[in-house]
Amino acid sequence: MKEEEICTTCDWCGKDIAYGNALVTIDRNIEQIDSTEEYPDGIATVIESDSLLELCAQCGNKLNSETLKDILVALKR
Repeated sequence: MKEEEICTTCDWCGKDIAYGNALVTIDRNIEQIDSTEEYPDGIATVIESDSLLELCAQCGNKLNSETLKDILVALKR
């Protein structure tokens, strides 16, 4: 049996996350949205992407995205 290769480590619990396993990421992307004849609803080009948080599936399932959104909006005020 082949040993699992580690992709990353969970930022909350420290558990190794192997390739092929689910993970939850929170990223900061700078994107440009363009509308073309082929894609009238728009197509996104990622200009820059930074990973802010990587979580194993178990920790990611505990993440409350609404609370996180509220916190990020409150930071702007």
